[in-house]
Amino acid sequence: MLLHAPYQPEGAPKWERYDIFADPIGWVFVLWGMWSMRRINPVFNAPWIASWVALVTAAVTWVPQVNHRLDESAQWFSSLPQVVAIALMCRAVAYVAKEQVPPATNVAKRQTTFMWGQIALGILPPILISINNRQLLLGMLTLAGVVMIGTTVSMFMDQKHTWLGGRGPRPLPGVYVQK
Repeated sequence: MLLHAPYQPEGAPKWERYDIFADPIGWVFVLWGMWSMRRINPVFNAPWIASWVALVTAAVTWVPQVNHRLDESAQWFSSLPQVVAIALMCRAVAYVAKEQVPPATNVAKRQTTFMWGQIALGILPPILISINNRQLLLGMLTLAGVVMIGTTVSMFMDQKHTWLGGRGPRPLPGVYVQK
């Protein structure tokens, strides 16, 4: 979802261009990472199901013979399961962060912000495509990059919390902790 590296064998037509960073593999990693979160709190069931739908959609649209036939509207529509899955994941992490004692308000606020960013990414494309303004489209693509990278970094930052199935904070290298 974040990286795009088209691979085209020499002499092959443009419609045979594969993305060597396959989205389906990324969604398998997302599902693998969500496994422990789902066992801890049932609020992660909705993002889990949405991630399965995103995996199937990504697998179907990864094939260039399918993907090259989609116009801009169909590409937007086929990306909706991925956007919904990520927004639901952000919402679930924010919800669980608020339930902690004491509440992890910084995590909840950050994840809520990225959830709204994902919702904006789901709503803006058809509006901007219909306006047909290149500057606004470039601005939306910039926003999309910032939101997707920010969401990914935020998830990696928060994965250490035990209430998300993580191992807890890790000590700094070279620092001895007495028990």
